[in-house]
Amino acid sequence: MSDEKSPPSEPITEFRQENRFLSNFWPCRVQYSPLWYPSVEHAYQAAKCLHSVDALRIREAASAGEAKRLGNDMQTMGRVRPDWHDIKLEVMGDLLWQKFVLNRELRARLVATGDRELIEGNSHRDDYWGVYRGTGANHLGNLLMRLRTVGRYLAENQPSKAEGSYDDGRRPGDGDS
Repeated sequence: MSDEKSPPSEPITEFRQENRFLSNFWPCRVQYSPLWYPSVEHAYQAAKCLHSVDALRIREAASAGEAKRLGNDMQTMGRVRPDWHDIKLEVMGDLLWQKFVLNRELRARLVATGDRELIEGNSHRDDYWGVYRGTGANHLGNLLMRLRTVGRYLAENQPSKAEGSYDDGRRPGDGDS
């Protein structure tokens, strides 16, 4: 056995093609206060709205791209909640938790990325959520890598779902005490 470390896997630097599921534009049901949304992007953009009518309009957007455009319009028009910059990372974390921890299929796909670094590389100058031209905080990638750790833990420690059981391993008729 050699003491040499194996070379690290190449990072995932774009959330496109086979890695598109990592994008906030990927269709998945998530809930935000108390409504359901068709994607993380829809919910995230709606969460920033100061007025519920704007949030509902974003919720009904035909695509995640349209939801993002509408959310950006809210920013331009000054219709964003005043605490948005203080809570946006927490909101995103909650939405991604729903997408990747509560959804077994997407959790498995995230875990299958192994130990590869996840970098939300982009061309739209987003250096907060991602990396633009080699610079950025990559908050989205970092949140995904943390959730991958949670997903790995669940995969290794969660009992397999038996026929007729609940997701937490209980069976119908088990005591609720």
